[in-house]
Amino acid sequence: YGNADKPFTYTASVWVFPWRTALIIILLLAIVSLVLRRYFNSITEREQNLEEEIQHERSEIDELKDMLKKKQE
Repeated sequence: YGNADKPFTYTASVWVFPWRTALIIILLLAIVSLVLRRYFNSITEREQNLEEEIQHERSEIDELKDMLKKKQE
């Protein structure tokens, strides 16, 4: 350029966002999160059901103990 016969050079940098990769990662994280949430909720629900069953069984056992005591008297 100009009178010195030097080549004109210009360097530009561009940052490219990998949106497809980011979208796939976000979707995978969302799916894993939903699956884990459903899994833990089902475990919690099962645990509550078992606790209710245990409580019911304990009350039945207590009733049977009372009946046996009355019968022995």
